[in-house]
Parts: sequence; C-alpha cells; structure tokens
Amino acid sequence: MTATTDLLMEYAEQAGLSVASRSQQRLAPGTRALHRAVLQTFLETGTAPSLDRLRDQATSLGLDPDAALAELAEADLVHVDSGSVAVAYPFSGVPTNDHVRLDGGPALWAMCAIDALGILLMTRHDGVIASIDPQSGQPISVQRHGTCWEWIPDSTVVLAGVGQSCGRAAESCCPHMAFHSEAKRAEAYLRAHPDVSGYVLDHAQALEVAEFIFGPLLSGPGPEHTA
Repeated sequence: MTATTDLLMEYAEQAGLSVASRSQQRLAPGTRALHRAVLQTFLETGTAPSLDRLRDQATSLGLDPDAALAELAEADLVHVDSGSVAVAYPFSGVPTNDHVRLDGGPALWAMCAIDALGILLMTRHDGVIASIDPQSGQPISVQRHGTCWEWIPDSTVVLAGVGQSCGRAAESCCPHMAFHSEAKRAEAYLRAHPDVSGYVLDHAQALEVAEFIFGPLLSGPGPEHTA
C-alpha cells in the first residue's frame, strides 16, 4: 500500500467500516466463490440476482444458503432486500447517482463514486461513468480507454466522506462518496455537513483507493497483492 491507501484504510478502521477486498479475503473459499458469483451476475445481466438465484448458487457450491447469506451480510459485502440483492459493493441493485456503462456490457449502477471507479478497475474493461455533482448538478464523466483515463471536467475530484451513521458502508459512506466538479465544491460540501468527515482525492488517489478496495474481488488473492 502507498501513503494514500494507508491513510484511507486507517480512516476506515477508525470508523468501524469494512473494506471489500479485505472482507472477501477473510471468507471461506465457498462463500468467496458465492460472492464472486453475485458480482458476475450483475456484470452478465445488469440486474441484481434474486434471492432464489442466490440460494441455488449457494446450494450448488455446497453451502447452506441461509448461513452463507448471513456471512456475506456480516462481512458487509452483500445485502438482500425485498427478495433480491440491494447492495453488492461496488454494485447497487437500484438506481443511484453513479451510472456505469462497460464497453460491450450492460448498464450498471454503482453504490458511490469510488465503487463506480472500482467497477472499471476490477473488470479491467474500458467504459464510461456518468455522474452529477451533488451540489451544482453539473454532469461529470469519467472514461477509461486502456491505461488512459479522461475526467470531464478535468478538475473533477472524489470526496471520500464518512458520516456518523453506524453500521454498513451503504449508510455511513456511500451517501458522501461522490464526484465533485472541483475541489472547492467538495470542500464546501464538508463545511456544509459538519457530521461528515473525509478527504478530497485527486484522480490518481481516487483510482488507487478504488483499485485497492475492488481490484481483487473477481479473481485476485487479496489486497496485499494489488498495486
């Protein structure tokens, strides 16, 4: 890890938040395979897997479905609501402010800005993120072409914020992890929300954090092996 990921990981631990790559690494092999199957379902279909499909996948892996789903929820990796997956970081089962379109793939919704970057990084695919500055409403686009990234506007930053809500990241972090069209807007957001603390990340820092959190989820052995 570099100084940026060290700082953010320490911050997450202090806030009592899990980090997806580390949480997945601690799963038993069968449950880890189920987690990856959930992520693959999003990528293949563009929609959240149903509870019935999850149960079938768990059974095919030799797992007790209820125990496996409880383990994924306890690790804050997958949460089911109303019969389907509502949260499977980096994916959201419902529309959000961060829309991701992979080249040759379905339209996807990310839980937040870091998660949107994470989708492009963990799949190693080109694609486009479409978002909106939460204060000004200005459209924001992030495009990946191989090793090249284009941020529109180029002044775009990512606010890695954490609120005071307890529990899973969907409540504590995701509402405050957003693209802002410029650093001063992200800083203004923090001033306007004294219950939120966090860091303003430039392009390289945001990509580094997203890679650490989500890069290994589909195939990698663990976060210590990522860039």
